[in-house]
Amino acid sequence: MGKTRFRRTNEWRTIKDLFNEFQLENKTKNLSPKTIKSYDNNLIHFFKFIELEGLTSPSDIHKTVLENFKRWLFELNIKDTTINTYLRHTRAFLYWCMDEGYFNDFKIQLIKIDEPRKEPYTEDEIKRLLAPPDFKKCGFVEWRNWLLVSYLLDTGNRLSTVINIKIKDVDLENGIVTLYTNKNRKINYSPISNTMIKN
Repeated sequence: MGKTRFRRTNEWRTIKDLFNEFQLENKTKNLSPKTIKSYDNNLIHFFKFIELEGLTSPSDIHKTVLENFKRWLFELNIKDTTINTYLRHTRAFLYWCMDEGYFNDFKIQLIKIDEPRKEPYTEDEIKRLLAPPDFKKCGFVEWRNWLLVSYLLDTGNRLSTVINIKIKDVDLENGIVTLYTNKNRKINYSPISNTMIKN
């Protein structure tokens, strides 16, 4: 059973009002613009659903509403992994509402999904993937793609970090790349191998 601990009684506020407050708090916490935008994008279906159901007040939200929301997403033939993405973002918002005392606590569970079995690359495929192109014959795009894949494998950097690297951030003499765009929002330093430096 969820705890009953309403602290707020201003029923004139809508669920959308609470979401705006939630996003304002996220901005004051200095969350990344990408994270804030992800809440906007991934709660679209939730707000569409409650609009169809005629739910506007915080007191309208309870566990059964979320179960019906899941079924509604299934009926839209959305992929299971995408449904869980929507649910994670919706859950974060609704748990914030619960912590703020806008409605009673209840658990929101993700749906169970069968992870698809991923076939590993064969040894021949790995060799072809890592083989350097013929620099005398290949075009810029082929060389660039090979270099990017090699760098990702060499450093383990995130793609979102790599695409923000500037020329001035690369110190080939010392084999160090300065990373300014990271998930933890701190400046990091990534060593690169001699093989990468030569390429």
